[in-house]
Amino acid sequence: MPEKESTEKTKGAKPDRTGDFAGVRRRSGGGAARPDRAAQAAALLGHAENTADASFLGGAQGIAPTEAPPQPAAATPGAPLPAQSTDTADTADHSVVILTTTGASEGGPQDDTEARGAGTQSAGAAADRSMAGTSGANGAASRKADEAASTGRRRKKLPPMQQALQDSYIDSRINSRQWDSHGVNLIPALWPALRARLSRDRKSSGNSNLGLGHYIDVALRQAHLETDHLIGLHDALNAERMGELPRGRKTTLSLSPQAREAAEEVIELLEAADFARKGKDVMSALVLNFLRALEKEGPLPKPELPPLI
Repeated sequence: MPEKESTEKTKGAKPDRTGDFAGVRRRSGGGAARPDRAAQAAALLGHAENTADASFLGGAQGIAPTEAPPQPAAATPGAPLPAQSTDTADTADHSVVILTTTGASEGGPQDDTEARGAGTQSAGAAADRSMAGTSGANGAASRKADEAASTGRRRKKLPPMQQALQDSYIDSRINSRQWDSHGVNLIPALWPALRARLSRDRKSSGNSNLGLGHYIDVALRQAHLETDHLIGLHDALNAERMGELPRGRKTTLSLSPQAREAAEEVIELLEAADFARKGKDVMSALVLNFLRALEKEGPLPKPELPPLI
């Protein structure tokens, strides 16, 4: 009976699983506990995700990705890591490379596009300044041309003989008190030619106040007052008229102070050369040469008054 009760007690008690290893002695120094492989795999997976996030942010901002710290060694030497942990680490490394490369490729074209845009804007601004400078230069040139044309209208010059005749007329109107009568002696054939020219010039210029004295005034003002020259004028006219220089016809005309002084000097030079009796011939030659020069320049045009403004 006692054996039966012992057997029932044995059946009812929990099995002692340490009994088989009760005789095994633990190593002195307390060995390290075997790590939990599931916890190790989770730690590696979290580390891989952190590394991937850091690599993404660092690659996008131009920051070099941080290297993953070395993996902790397994408790059992030579034991392989779980497959999930190894795959995750590889994926993290590939993601780092891909993300970093993608960030660089996205940043490069964007920077080039911005540079090209800035260059285009600079070129456009330069072109606008060039066009503005060209427009300003063209406007300035146009204004200068207009001013030059206006100045040309104001200062329009006639041919030399016509200009001298017009200046003589203007002087007689402005300085009329200085003009005074002076006797003029010419060969008879010259007076009709002189009056004919006066009539044509009055008609072409519309100036009815033009007179014979203006022609005599210009001829004396332009005279080259030198003895040999004056004597040469007489000889040329005498040869042209075949020695037929009759007595002159004299009249009184209003002349400027300059013309009166020139007439007196002509007489003085001829008297000094014992050629005083040829004064009318020299005076006729001076007037004739002036009339011929006017004929070459054509009809006297109408005077153009400058604008008031």
